[in-house]
Amino acid sequence: MKFVRFFVLTALALSHQLLASGQSYQQKGPPLEIVFILDVSSSTGGILESIQDNFWAINNEIARLKPIADYRIGIVGMGRPSFKPDNNYVAVIADLTDDVDYAAGELFKFRDLRAKGKVNIGDGIHTAVKSMSWSDDPNAIKLAFLVGNGAVDNGYSIHKACEQSVENGITVHMLYLQTYVSARELPVWKELADTCHGSFNLITLQQKSRIVFEKNYDNDLLLEAINMMNSTYMYYGKDGKERAKTRDELDYRASLVDDMTVEARGFFKATDLYQGKNADWDLVDLSMKKSIDFTSINRNHLPDEIKEMSPTELKQYIEEKRYERQEYVTIIKMLTTKREEFLRQKREKMQKYLFGDTFFGVVNRTIINTAQERGYKFDL
Repeated sequence: MKFVRFFVLTALALSHQLLASGQSYQQKGPPLEIVFILDVSSSTGGILESIQDNFWAINNEIARLKPIADYRIGIVGMGRPSFKPDNNYVAVIADLTDDVDYAAGELFKFRDLRAKGKVNIGDGIHTAVKSMSWSDDPNAIKLAFLVGNGAVDNGYSIHKACEQSVENGITVHMLYLQTYVSARELPVWKELADTCHGSFNLITLQQKSRIVFEKNYDNDLLLEAINMMNSTYMYYGKDGKERAKTRDELDYRASLVDDMTVEARGFFKATDLYQGKNADWDLVDLSMKKSIDFTSINRNHLPDEIKEMSPTELKQYIEEKRYERQEYVTIIKMLTTKREEFLRQKREKMQKYLFGDTFFGVVNRTIINTAQERGYKFDL
């Protein structure tokens, strides 16, 4: 706790300022809804790992849009034998949700596939359009990113699927992964992008080497604040313990990639796109949304350390944890500000990484440009 104690007074002051000004959970922009349609067959080997490695970096960039985005994410998979022929080998991995950890948990269950799988692009788009819970808000920004390669004339009509996407205000962007050369496929994918009113992009697998910066912020303090913030989550309900386990597994997977991924996930967890979004399984987030009747909480689904508390003790304990969490969130945001100041000085060096021809670069560029066209602001 030595690092955290040093910042407690400052964190408390800033926490009170944020709460007093009502900045948290307010002033949201128009709905921003993003669905990834992923070819997870053997022909796209390596793309799953690249997507998973960059998942938090993408969400971290979205969290920097101003005003706060009313953001939801969804994922559709194609080409797995386990998705079954009855569904033309397409499955909704995660419906549109503002619970980003849930979507990540479902995505991270998958590994690159060695066995061949049948990919039906038209069915993937059709499923994304018809089976996802898109917003009815006429101002909503609706984006889909189809990532894959191969023939597009299998299964459901691609032209009909694209017409459905356009009718529903969904722009589908095509990301063609270059794992082999096919002169016949590229023109068809380009035509498909035009039909879906989206862009066509050739993407490459991102190399493991990342841009390395000399850090101007305390990494030990950051990691300790992230760990301490995790300790403020108190699971409840029959699925609560499993959801807390999923969160821990996502943290662990980030640690296996590199420090930049750990930081991206840690910073994202302190944003308004994450805070308050876990009320379905966390008592602290639930307490931010509504008054809790602690006499009705099922004690069998609580962590051992709070199972025997009286309703009064439990209420006080949750209030303390809520207060603590705001401290750690404020510390992380302070470090985020220092990190952003440093990265702005490295703008030219970051251009290729942020907006290049990798999965991360294309998705990041497309989301940011579209959001800016619709009134959002984004500062590198």
